[in-house]
Amino acid sequence: MSEAQAESRETPAQDVASDAPAEEKPARRNMSRRTAQLIVIAIIALCLLALVFIFQPVYRPLFSAGCIMVVAGGLLFNLIPFANTQNPLRRVVRVTAIVGAILLIAVLIALGFVEILL
Repeated sequence: MSEAQAESRETPAQDVASDAPAEEKPARRNMSRRTAQLIVIAIIALCLLALVFIFQPVYRPLFSAGCIMVVAGGLLFNLIPFANTQNPLRRVVRVTAIVGAILLIAVLIALGFVEILL
């Protein structure tokens, strides 16, 4: 028997069920069904309102607002797969921040091209 094997037999094994308090991860709080439905309904309502604003024949600034809302609604529509009872609300907020960052980057790139071309 080698010395390493002899030493390993002499050292007591770590007790799996020790009395030391184990660090527990906080329980993941998933979204309620009502919250998930409200998110989906709000996104769909935004998209429908954008269509109404675009196709109304009376007030021209509403057309501009409708165009902006179509772009925002299209990006926010990516959140619908995350709006379910298996995901926490924090995940939906994180995806919203990512979508907002993508929109901001796209706007900055577009403004940069306008500055270059004009």
